[in-house]
Order: sequence, then structure tokens, then C-alpha cells
Amino acid sequence: MWFDHFRATREQLADQALLRHLRVAHGGTAPHQPVAGADGTVRELLMFCSNDYLGLAAHPALADAPWWRARAAGVAARAPRRW
Repeated sequence: MWFDHFRATREQLADQALLRHLRVAHGGTAPHQPVAGADGTVRELLMFCSNDYLGLAAHPALADAPWWRARAAGVAARAPRRW
């Protein structure tokens, strides 16, 4: 009974083009992403949900920064002494 109601409601929403569809981003974390819509067309969208909307994750200076800092300061595996 509830399933029939669910199916009828879903068909009604589909007829009104009100169903939501998952959009899949294909470009990693770049600020501009090619995204496929429900109809299969691909558009380039500005991604605010990637935490990289400024495009800094792929910036060469920031990609090399951890390496330079580790080289300047040195790194080592450390653990607290146990008594």
C-alpha cells in the first residue's frame, strides 16, 4: 500500500520534472568542474563545495611548500618517552 503511494508520487514528480538527480563531477578539486546533468549534457560549473573554490590546491607554490619547509626545518619520527 505505501509502495503504491510512493510510486504514484514519484511518477507525479517525474511528470512535473521535479525529481532530483545526482550530478557527478569529473575534474578533481579544480574550481571549475565539468558536471554531467540528468539529461547527460555536460556543463562547466563553479564548485563551492570542494573547499578549493579559489583554486589554491593545485597552485605550484603551495604544492611545493611542504617539501621546502621539511627541507629547511628537517623532519624526524618522534614519540614521547614512556616512564
